[in-house]
Amino acid sequence: MRTLVSLLLMLVPAVASAQWIPTRPQAITRWEMSVFGGYRWGGSFDLREQQDSASILSVDVGDDSVLGFSIAAPIGADYHAELFSSRQKTAVHGAGTGGGVQVSGDMRITYLQLQAVRSWFHRNGLSTHLGFGGGVTRIDPSLVGFSNSDRFSLSITAGAKFDLLRHLALRFDARIFWTVDDAPLERTSDVPAVLDAGRLSQVEATLGLVARW
Repeated sequence: MRTLVSLLLMLVPAVASAQWIPTRPQAITRWEMSVFGGYRWGGSFDLREQQDSASILSVDVGDDSVLGFSIAAPIGADYHAELFSSRQKTAVHGAGTGGGVQVSGDMRITYLQLQAVRSWFHRNGLSTHLGFGGGVTRIDPSLVGFSNSDRFSLSITAGAKFDLLRHLALRFDARIFWTVDDAPLERTSDVPAVLDAGRLSQVEATLGLVARW
């Protein structure tokens, strides 16, 4: 939380001389940069003890806070190309069928996504937006025998912005992520460990500040 507050304060000098926004609707055609924090829910995936094993390990990903940032470039009236990163550090735990292999530890899950975002409903400083895109899920498990893994993922964003100043806005987002690559997690040692990873889906809600120029 201290990190998020520091990032938010960094945006204030950039808008210190801004004037209050007009109330008439406007097309959004400016660059935007935002920092945000929030919470991410859900997530589970299946692992196997061996390549062709019928023993399945169901792993649950804990709910936890997220921090992130984004930068958006205008690509037309009310359209942006937005690149954002959202990171979560959380706990994972699971047990195999029949009391087999067990997993417990920490995992960092970072989404780096590029989305096409459409804004509309510009009224009295309020606007809504919807985005869709894809990118990479970075899975960094603090589990014995596993290394980092980058996987392809898709995402949808729905949210709203409320203009505080001409160059500063408050932003809310709800996002859904699907990590669709089920390639095996790589091992770094020969200790008994699972191999095959299944798909991962997560949902997050965030609140942040947006600077425009």
